[in-house]
Amino acid sequence: LGQRITTASLPEIKSCLLSGDHNMIRRMILEAVISGIASSTEELETFLGRTLLFVQNPAALEHISSIVSWLRDRDLISLLPETQNITLNATDAESNHTGVDDLKNQSSKVEPTRLGQATVSSGLDPEHGLELFSDLSKARMGLVLYDEAHLLYLLTPVYQSLTPNYRRMWQVYKQLGETLWRIGNAIGLNSEILKILATRPIGAKPLGVEDLHHHLITQHNATLSYQQVEAELKVISRFWAMLILRELVLESPLPDVCSRFQVSRGAVQSLQGLAATYAGMVEVFCVKLNWWQLQALVSSFQDRLEEGAQPDVVKLARVPHVKTVRARALKSAGIASVEALSQASVEEVAEALKAVTPFRLSWQTPERLKKTELTIAKRIIDGAQESVQAQRGRDGN
Repeated sequence: LGQRITTASLPEIKSCLLSGDHNMIRRMILEAVISGIASSTEELETFLGRTLLFVQNPAALEHISSIVSWLRDRDLISLLPETQNITLNATDAESNHTGVDDLKNQSSKVEPTRLGQATVSSGLDPEHGLELFSDLSKARMGLVLYDEAHLLYLLTPVYQSLTPNYRRMWQVYKQLGETLWRIGNAIGLNSEILKILATRPIGAKPLGVEDLHHHLITQHNATLSYQQVEAELKVISRFWAMLILRELVLESPLPDVCSRFQVSRGAVQSLQGLAATYAGMVEVFCVKLNWWQLQALVSSFQDRLEEGAQPDVVKLARVPHVKTVRARALKSAGIASVEALSQASVEEVAEALKAVTPFRLSWQTPERLKKTELTIAKRIIDGAQESVQAQRGRDGN
């Protein structure tokens, strides 16, 4: 066996830059421009010529001009002929009209736009950066703040892959109430398409984009394009994921969330972690665009999504060994801040946490249970004291 492993031929290594509808090579070129590796189309050709893609497929250089034009047309980069002594400010998102044919015949100066910088700095690929830019641009004109749901939708990753249970989603949707219906309308949720998906016969094959597009045209006389139907499904999927995240930040117990939305525990936790990371990316995106109002609104959500907590207990929930349920119990007992927790006595903390003693501990003898409660309380206080010291150190620096 060892001989077969060491003498077996290796699988062929292929470049993936042209996979995924050229999205990876678009991202590579955009990052090369933003980082300063390449400042002209000629330098981009030199850069691409040193990749595995070029070694395997020298004709790949032919894609440079079309990809650069794609990025320019979407205001991710700007182009100028190198013969012109013009400096284009990086914050200028307007593009000139250098054509694809011109790019093939002359080298052009390539400059990043503010949108391009925001996309790369936030760690998004060009497609997702443009989706986020579109969502945030619409929100700046009409953000609904009756509920946190609209903000949470903006912080639901555009690349999340949670497929809704459409029948269950329709049942939940009908119970949401006027406020969340208005938010659904504001983000472009098509409730009629959701109803069609939800009322399919039990056991019927789920409708994919192509099947749904055909069904809407033939059965409902719809005039939506394939791309529009695809976008509608993405909105429905993100709205479903947002509803799950909303329950978490409102401190609904994880088992209850899983039961209500008929989603596995692992899927919910994965979505929660993904959304917390994405919230930080959205904040960076807003900062790079100087959209300070939106940045202020989204900045508090990363911690809330990580902990599944409301603003009044999120700092307490971040103390080691606390989490949201214990944080709420401490708050109810009058220990409302990390500083207060760090100064509380072990007995006070143990008493505050009696109401949330885990089921597995309730079977212990009274003496052993009290000892366990005091040990947990001591660990929590130690964690709070460490957190306070760390914060003072950061403030001092």
